[in-house]
Amino acid sequence: YGAQFSARGTGFYAEDPGATHRDSDWSRKDVVVLTSGEAEARLVNDEGILANRALTLDATGDILGLYLSKAAKSNRYDAEDEVKRLRAALPKDLFTQLPVHAYILMFHLDLHHYLWVHVDEMRPYRYQPELKKKLILPREQTDLIDILTAEMDVLMDDIVAGKSGGTTVLCAGPPGVGKTLTAEVYSEIIGRPLYRVHSGQLGLTVAAMEAALKDVLTRAQRWGAVVLIDEADVYIKRRDDNIAMNAVVGVFLRVLEYFNGLLFLTTNRVDDIDEAIVSRCIALIKFHPPDAEARRRIWQVMTAQFALEVTPAQIAELAELFPAASGRDIKGLSKLVSKFCHQKKLAPTLDVFKRCSVFRGMDIGAPPADPGDGPINHAQGIRP
Repeated sequence: YGAQFSARGTGFYAEDPGATHRDSDWSRKDVVVLTSGEAEARLVNDEGILANRALTLDATGDILGLYLSKAAKSNRYDAEDEVKRLRAALPKDLFTQLPVHAYILMFHLDLHHYLWVHVDEMRPYRYQPELKKKLILPREQTDLIDILTAEMDVLMDDIVAGKSGGTTVLCAGPPGVGKTLTAEVYSEIIGRPLYRVHSGQLGLTVAAMEAALKDVLTRAQRWGAVVLIDEADVYIKRRDDNIAMNAVVGVFLRVLEYFNGLLFLTTNRVDDIDEAIVSRCIALIKFHPPDAEARRRIWQVMTAQFALEVTPAQIAELAELFPAASGRDIKGLSKLVSKFCHQKKLAPTLDVFKRCSVFRGMDIGAPPADPGDGPINHAQGIRP
């Protein structure tokens, strides 16, 4: 239980996985496509919550009797008495219910829904600790991740003993600078599922938020998963004279007191975080837009990821050409250029990057002079 799997194909929605009888799930057969495109769905085995592992065709086991009842409504039988006689003549133990063990109760980490998934559709998830190479951050921040990873056994010993009350890391900074990626890479390094929740999924009222947050943290603790609450601004905002907002922050703090697990919070409010939140975090990581060297490294990683054949000189020019680009901007532009070049059968030149940057709303700076390329019209961002 709690292991992560990758899956393709389809599954069935599990409407009430905690109930004793779940036959309605099986008979309804609400099919859901697990994933689209090349990516695989991320699922967690949560069969441990089942009180009675019986997923069968009907609740009573009277299979033929059930179908005779349906037949009574058709034109095959003229009288209801005839159906009753046939049903009474059937031995009670003619058929025996058997659990359908080929279907496993899984939680879809992207859809946030329970599903019944056939074992043939799944395989164990392969964690990728090598993704750390794609996390371009200042040395002190990568050192922190190394420390948290190296001391994982110590942290978990404290958690099991009930001494630490959980481990919370707060990531603050502008959009697109690597806050979410940090949590994703950390979960891959330690080999645990990442349970990512956006703040908007937790409800609009204090009561709804408290109930939803408790459900999320309970699942994560059961799985040993890393929790990421994205855009948690509303829950960690510094308290003032707004009673409603203060109640949200207060409830959030109270729920965290009982969470014995690993939690990442991300926020864009760098200077508006409640002191009580900060005091409960093992680390506060402040993210900043990448400098020229970091941009160069990000361009190198992203162009390689999207199979763009660019030279080191072009990468250096791109780092200077888009001085305000964040990591997300660089990834988005690289992906757009890759699609553009594939469609138009073009090489990924600087002109193509500048042309596509218009659709990303990215500001173009002054690139290094290159006499061979001709003069640059900076007003338009393209060469004549």
